[in-house]
Amino acid sequence: MGRNFLTWLLLAGLFLLGLIITLPVAFCFGRPLHCLLWYRMTDVHIAVIATLITAEAAILKLLFSPGVRSLPQSILSFFNGVVVGLLICAGVSACSPPLEGECFPMPTVTVVPTSTYTLPKPTPPTRVVRPTKTPTETPTDTPSPTVSQTPTPTLHPPVTLIEPEGGAAFDYGSEVTLGWRFPHGLETSECYRVKVQAKGQPASVFYHSEDHFHLSELSPGEHGWAVAVVCPAGQDVDGQDTYALVSEESDWWTFTIAPPSPIVHSISPTSTFKGTGVTVVISGENFTHSLVLTISVPLQAAFVNSSTITATIPTTLEVGGHPVIVTDSNGKGTSHASFTVEEKPTPTPTRPPKTPMPTTPVYPPPVLQFKGIIGCNVTFAWQWSRTLGKDEYFAVRVWREGIDPHESVVWTDKYEYTHIPCEKGDYTWEVAICRGDPGTHICEQLAVNKGGTFWFGGDKCCVQIQITETIPP
Repeated sequence: MGRNFLTWLLLAGLFLLGLIITLPVAFCFGRPLHCLLWYRMTDVHIAVIATLITAEAAILKLLFSPGVRSLPQSILSFFNGVVVGLLICAGVSACSPPLEGECFPMPTVTVVPTSTYTLPKPTPPTRVVRPTKTPTETPTDTPSPTVSQTPTPTLHPPVTLIEPEGGAAFDYGSEVTLGWRFPHGLETSECYRVKVQAKGQPASVFYHSEDHFHLSELSPGEHGWAVAVVCPAGQDVDGQDTYALVSEESDWWTFTIAPPSPIVHSISPTSTFKGTGVTVVISGENFTHSLVLTISVPLQAAFVNSSTITATIPTTLEVGGHPVIVTDSNGKGTSHASFTVEEKPTPTPTRPPKTPMPTTPVYPPPVLQFKGIIGCNVTFAWQWSRTLGKDEYFAVRVWREGIDPHESVVWTDKYEYTHIPCEKGDYTWEVAICRGDPGTHICEQLAVNKGGTFWFGGDKCCVQIQITETIPP
């Protein structure tokens, strides 16, 4: 009898030893398992408890079976305590939900509205869902109802984009305001993530606390944008702020910024006689290959560069002033120039005197024709209905706008001359019929045609000439 008492006392001690070892270890390392079972594997509670009960029944059956020796009984008694301890932990986990913030602690961040927005370095958001615990009472035949926890992790629906509508078009230089609506409202630590991406370029990311955002100085072309609600999620290994999605990202909408419209500054020459065709040079900004040129009638424009085009005035253009209109494919453009067609001068017949006497011949002015600008060379040409007499020359004069005309740059008997201006700007040129000595440039002016103007954009041409002339032979 005494031996049986000591045996059962030993077995009870081993049972308590297994129980005492199991309980602290299970409660110390069971927090992650608790969160996992509660939020991700709720149905595993039943399987774990059922397995532990089955193991306990098998141990008890072996423990009280006749013929089992003392050593196996001692081992079975110890493992009996371990299984009972695990069964207690599983039961407590199944009946007690995690405390608020125990499994998913969220950082507290305050978003301060401001009128100046900076572009943080974009970081791929971490998709985080917020578990929602919804207790559901399950009626049973017993007086005490059973409460089950069902997690429903979801993201908020995406924000609703309002303006600008998809496919909207804006003029170059316009400010674009993005607008959207989020019916759930922002929590304290939440903000809007606004993505704006020009076609073929990386996306720019802005974090903003209001439901609208202003964009300016946008480049021409197509731009896309989307909005999502996010909250701070700490920092990455590089110390950069990261954000977690709170809502689904919205659809991507697009809008287009038109290219800048062309601007006309000047045309050269500014006039011609009726029935006389002339090639003109038009100077301005934002010229393209697809522009449309109209000088009372549509003309074929030859593209030189973004600030220069050329065209030929037809001989059929009527007498009068004609605005120079250059437009883009959308019909937009600005002009500050016009072209004039004048009547041809008719010589006045003179009645010869009864007695012969010397008469002074009538000298009509030459008709100016601007040939164009190539590099630093500006080529002038003209026509004259008469033939130069003895000691008669064409005197070519060129001066910048706002400067009084100076002496002629050349006396020549040719009908064309190439000149190199020293500074850029608007220039005026004229051709006079002079009688005199080319060496002294003392001119008896017989006729002159004024009014030819052109724009010269070079500013280093004279420097190049001086350097070339100073190189020793």
